Amino acid sequence: MHCEPIGIIHSSFKDMRQIPRQSSLVPNMTAYIELTGPARDALIGLDEYSHIWILGDFHQSLNKHAMVQPPRLNGGWKGVYATRAPNRANAISLSVAEIERIAYPRIYIKGVDLLDGTPVLDIKPYIPMYDAHPEARVPEWIQEYTPLGPFAFKDAAIEKICTVRPEIVQCIQTDLRSKKLRREQRLSEAPLPMVFHTKDLEIDYTIMPDKSVTIDRIEKRNKA
Repeated sequence: MHCEPIGIIHSSFKDMRQIPRQSSLVPNMTAYIELTGPARDALIGLDEYSHIWILGDFHQSLNKHAMVQPPRLNGGWKGVYATRAPNRANAISLSVAEIERIAYPRIYIKGVDLLDGTPVLDIKPYIPMYDAHPEARVPEWIQEYTPLGPFAFKDAAIEKICTVRPEIVQCIQTDLRSKKLRREQRLSEAPLPMVFHTKDLEIDYTIMPDKSVTIDRIEKRNKA
């Protein structure tokens, strides 16, 4: 079976290790899909919907595992099909995003958890009456998500940037620490300095043992 990409994701995420684990956790993170395959006619009627499903290719996920360690389990193991880990036999991603506007050949979206450069395999309209199942059962470890916070800011200028760019706090509060860093901080009970990159910004922040966060520095990144 061969799937020809219909487009490419252009997002702020340059490092797969710094991507929030679900798009709904970062509702203000914007991106766009640059269509390369379908004709303009393929988009007729799409603007009548508010959200779309995006099927993509985990193109930087080179490993395939039967068992994985979801971050929320702090080192515990689950079968890959009981998770949304990218290290799968067929590395296909599935995300929901909100449509901001359509200007062929681009679809501007927000609420994005996809790496910059992700090949897009297909898009489909999100239809709540068919796709939403509020009665669905999930395991307890999924329900136990607690975002990092509260947040403090080193100075008023940093706080102003985070007010204008709310996706910064939204991303950081999803807890981007690896399981190794989480374990080390639990043992040391010491503040943990971290760095978060978007395509245009570099953010230094510190996670305290009580999970509060201070954003220490925000700088524009030099474009290579």
